[in-house]
Amino acid sequence: MTTGWDGFSRQLNDHKAYQTVSLPAGVYDFTAKYGSFEGEADGCYLVAAKSDTLPSTIDIIEADGNANSGFVASAMRAKSQTTLNTVRFILTEPSTVSLGILANMQGDRCMTIDSFELTQYPLTIIKGVADAIDDAQISDTPHDGTAAYDLSGRRVFNPQKGIYIVNGCKLIKN
Repeated sequence: MTTGWDGFSRQLNDHKAYQTVSLPAGVYDFTAKYGSFEGEADGCYLVAAKSDTLPSTIDIIEADGNANSGFVASAMRAKSQTTLNTVRFILTEPSTVSLGILANMQGDRCMTIDSFELTQYPLTIIKGVADAIDDAQISDTPHDGTAAYDLSGRRVFNPQKGIYIVNGCKLIKN
Protein backbone atom coordinates (compact mmCIF):
# COMPACT_ATOMS: atom_id res chain seq x y z
CA MET A 1 0.00 0.00 0.00
CA THR A 2 1.45 3.32 -1.04
CA THR A 3 0.49 6.97 -0.71
CA GLY A 4 2.24 9.89 -2.36
CA TRP A 5 4.86 7.95 -4.30
CA ASP A 6 4.69 7.11 -8.03
CA GLY A 7 1.60 9.22 -8.63
CA PHE A 8 -0.59 7.50 -6.03
CA SER A 9 -3.05 9.55 -4.01
CA ARG A 10 -1.52 11.21 -0.96
CA GLN A 11 -4.23 9.81 1.31
CA LEU A 12 -5.97 6.50 2.04
CA ASN A 13 -8.95 6.49 4.39
CA ASP A 14 -10.61 3.25 5.51
CA HIS A 15 -8.92 1.32 2.69
CA LYS A 16 -9.80 -2.36 3.15
CA ALA A 17 -7.64 -5.16 1.77
CA TYR A 18 -9.13 -8.47 2.90
CA GLN A 19 -10.32 -11.96 2.08
CA THR A 20 -13.50 -13.62 3.37
CA VAL A 21 -13.27 -17.30 4.32
CA SER A 22 -15.38 -19.95 6.07
CA LEU A 23 -13.63 -21.39 9.12
CA PRO A 24 -14.43 -24.19 11.56
CA ALA A 25 -14.53 -23.60 15.31
CA GLY A 26 -11.08 -23.02 16.75
CA VAL A 27 -8.54 -20.59 18.11
CA TYR A 28 -6.72 -18.67 15.38
CA ASP A 29 -3.70 -16.42 14.94
CA PHE A 30 -3.85 -14.18 11.86
CA THR A 31 -0.40 -12.78 11.04
CA ALA A 32 0.90 -10.27 8.49
CA LYS A 33 4.63 -10.43 7.72
CA TYR A 34 6.37 -7.36 6.33
CA GLY A 35 8.15 -7.52 2.97
CA SER A 36 11.68 -6.38 2.22
CA PHE A 37 10.69 -2.74 1.61
CA GLU A 38 9.05 -0.18 3.90
CA GLY A 39 6.60 -0.94 6.68
CA GLU A 40 5.12 2.41 7.67
CA ALA A 41 1.97 1.19 9.39
CA ASP A 42 0.88 4.22 11.43
CA GLY A 43 -2.93 4.39 11.14
CA CYS A 44 -3.29 0.79 9.92
CA TYR A 45 -5.00 -2.14 11.64
CA LEU A 46 -4.78 -5.90 11.28
CA VAL A 47 -8.36 -7.17 11.53
CA ALA A 48 -10.34 -10.41 11.83
CA ALA A 49 -14.11 -9.78 11.57
CA LYS A 50 -16.97 -12.25 11.88
CA SER A 51 -18.56 -10.71 8.81
CA ASP A 52 -18.28 -10.55 5.03
CA THR A 53 -16.31 -7.27 5.25
CA LEU A 54 -14.00 -5.38 7.62
CA PRO A 55 -15.22 -2.71 10.04
CA SER A 56 -14.39 0.95 9.46
CA THR A 57 -11.86 2.87 11.55
CA ILE A 58 -14.61 4.58 13.56
CA ASP A 59 -16.08 1.14 14.39
CA ILE A 60 -12.71 0.03 15.76
CA ILE A 61 -12.28 3.20 17.81
CA GLU A 62 -15.82 3.03 19.23
CA ALA A 63 -15.55 -0.71 20.05
CA ASP A 64 -12.36 -0.06 22.08
CA GLY A 65 -11.69 -3.77 22.66
CA ASN A 66 -15.32 -4.76 23.31
CA ALA A 67 -15.41 -8.56 23.03
CA ASN A 68 -18.95 -8.44 21.62
CA SER A 69 -18.06 -6.21 18.65
CA GLY A 70 -17.80 -9.15 16.23
CA PHE A 71 -14.17 -8.37 15.34
CA VAL A 72 -10.68 -8.11 16.74
CA ALA A 73 -8.35 -5.40 15.54
CA SER A 74 -4.83 -4.46 16.48
CA ALA A 75 -3.02 -1.28 15.51
CA MET A 76 -0.13 -2.41 13.36
CA ARG A 77 3.39 -1.67 14.56
CA ALA A 78 5.93 -0.33 12.09
CA LYS A 79 8.54 -2.56 10.46
CA SER A 80 11.20 -0.75 12.52
CA GLN A 81 9.56 -2.29 15.63
CA THR A 82 8.63 -5.77 14.40
CA THR A 83 8.55 -8.03 11.35
CA LEU A 84 5.14 -9.52 12.23
CA ASN A 85 1.75 -8.21 13.35
CA THR A 86 -0.71 -10.75 14.78
CA VAL A 87 -4.29 -10.86 16.07
CA ARG A 88 -5.79 -13.85 17.90
CA PHE A 89 -9.47 -14.73 17.72
CA ILE A 90 -11.73 -17.57 18.84
CA LEU A 91 -14.65 -19.09 16.94
CA THR A 92 -16.96 -21.29 19.01
CA GLU A 93 -18.82 -22.44 15.89
CA PRO A 94 -18.14 -22.54 12.13
CA SER A 95 -18.24 -18.95 10.85
CA THR A 96 -17.65 -16.63 7.90
CA VAL A 97 -14.68 -14.41 8.73
CA SER A 98 -12.98 -11.55 6.89
CA LEU A 99 -9.24 -11.26 7.44
CA GLY A 100 -7.14 -8.31 6.33
CA ILE A 101 -5.77 -4.83 6.76
CA LEU A 102 -7.66 -1.59 7.31
CA ALA A 103 -5.35 1.20 6.14
CA ASN A 104 -5.32 4.91 6.89
CA MET A 105 -2.21 6.50 5.40
CA GLN A 106 -1.22 9.95 4.24
CA GLY A 107 1.80 11.69 2.77
CA ASP A 108 4.70 9.77 1.24
CA ARG A 109 4.28 6.35 2.83
CA CYS A 110 4.65 2.73 1.85
CA MET A 111 3.77 -0.52 3.60
CA THR A 112 4.75 -3.82 1.98
CA ILE A 113 3.37 -7.14 3.19
CA ASP A 114 5.26 -10.25 2.13
CA SER A 115 2.71 -12.79 3.37
CA PHE A 116 -0.28 -13.52 5.54
CA GLU A 117 -0.58 -16.61 7.70
CA LEU A 118 -3.57 -18.14 9.47
CA THR A 119 -2.78 -20.69 12.18
CA GLN A 120 -5.50 -22.78 13.82
CA TYR A 121 -5.21 -24.24 17.31
CA PRO A 122 -7.67 -26.74 18.79
CA LEU A 123 -10.61 -25.46 20.80
CA THR A 124 -12.14 -27.50 23.58
CA ILE A 125 -15.44 -26.23 24.90
CA ILE A 126 -16.06 -27.39 28.46
CA LYS A 127 -19.59 -27.11 29.74
CA GLY A 128 -19.55 -27.18 33.54
CA VAL A 129 -22.27 -27.42 36.12
CA ALA A 130 -21.93 -24.59 38.64
CA ASP A 131 -23.73 -26.42 41.44
CA ALA A 132 -21.87 -29.74 41.11
CA ILE A 133 -19.45 -28.98 43.96
CA ASP A 134 -20.60 -29.63 47.51
CA ASP A 135 -19.71 -27.12 50.19
CA ALA A 136 -16.26 -27.81 51.58
CA GLN A 137 -15.66 -28.22 55.25
CA ILE A 138 -13.35 -25.30 56.04
CA SER A 139 -10.92 -25.75 58.93
CA ASP A 140 -9.78 -23.06 61.36
CA THR A 141 -6.47 -24.87 61.85
CA PRO A 142 -3.68 -23.38 59.70
CA HIS A 143 -1.83 -25.60 57.21
CA ASP A 144 -4.12 -28.65 57.51
CA GLY A 145 -4.97 -28.61 53.79
CA THR A 146 -8.61 -27.59 54.16
CA ALA A 147 -8.12 -23.87 54.70
CA ALA A 148 -9.83 -21.64 52.11
CA TYR A 149 -8.04 -18.85 50.23
CA ASP A 150 -9.51 -16.15 47.99
CA LEU A 151 -8.07 -15.55 44.51
CA SER A 152 -5.62 -12.95 45.83
CA GLY A 153 -4.13 -15.54 48.23
CA ARG A 154 -5.66 -14.28 51.49
CA ARG A 155 -6.97 -16.89 53.91
CA VAL A 156 -10.76 -16.75 54.38
CA PHE A 157 -12.34 -18.20 57.54
CA ASN A 158 -16.00 -17.74 56.59
CA PRO A 159 -16.28 -18.04 52.79
CA GLN A 160 -19.28 -16.33 51.27
CA LYS A 161 -20.50 -16.66 47.67
CA GLY A 162 -17.51 -16.71 45.30
CA ILE A 163 -14.48 -18.66 44.10
CA TYR A 164 -11.92 -20.03 46.55
CA ILE A 165 -8.91 -22.33 46.58
CA VAL A 166 -9.20 -25.26 49.03
CA ASN A 167 -6.54 -27.97 49.20
CA GLY A 168 -5.14 -26.78 45.85
CA CYS A 169 -8.49 -27.07 44.05
CA LYS A 170 -10.99 -24.47 42.88
CA LEU A 171 -14.17 -24.27 44.95
CA ILE A 172 -17.23 -22.34 43.77
CA LYS A 173 -19.41 -21.40 46.73
CA ASN A 174 -22.99 -20.51 45.78
